[in-house]
Amino acid sequence: MTTTTPRTDEPVDPTLATLVPRRSRLRDAAAVTAGVLVVLLALASATVLRPGFDGSWAAGARQIDGTDRLDTQYWRVPTGWTTVTLLGVEDVPGATVEGAWLLPSDGTSVPSDPAGEGDPLPASAAPGTEVQVVVRWRVTDCERAAAATPVVHLRSALGLRSTVDLGGTLGDSLLGEDGRACH
Repeated sequence: MTTTTPRTDEPVDPTLATLVPRRSRLRDAAAVTAGVLVVLLALASATVLRPGFDGSWAAGARQIDGTDRLDTQYWRVPTGWTTVTLLGVEDVPGATVEGAWLLPSDGTSVPSDPAGEGDPLPASAAPGTEVQVVVRWRVTDCERAAAATPVVHLRSALGLRSTVDLGGTLGDSLLGEDGRACH
């Protein structure tokens, strides 16, 4: 086995020695602090940057007389750091989406003409502002639709996407005066 030893007869270049940083406890502490901060921000970004809805508000519904259509209304508050865009609403077993709109919340009942009063999807809302999500359903199987939970797709201004349920089931909206889900 061959080993090499540095030659001591060659002079060391003094300009290279100035390029090597000296050890510093302050610099090491700053690097560790920056690393911990990056990890904490990454963990918090899922809740801060990901779009969502505060689901603590009420819902309402209006069946369109003489048809198999139902308009449901959800009062929600967009959450997240940036503007939230409501991209769409998924069909549920027993009901298909015919239209969906985002309206400013005025605390009223389901509008008679959401298409004339709101923005069709995709539509955006600022975080922290109360909005109404109105969905027009064509109910094909009342029993299955009654057990379904509506789901919406959201996107933040940063392009992050999430899928959020609007809360509750369509069953509350489909209950007749007799308490049955289909009427």
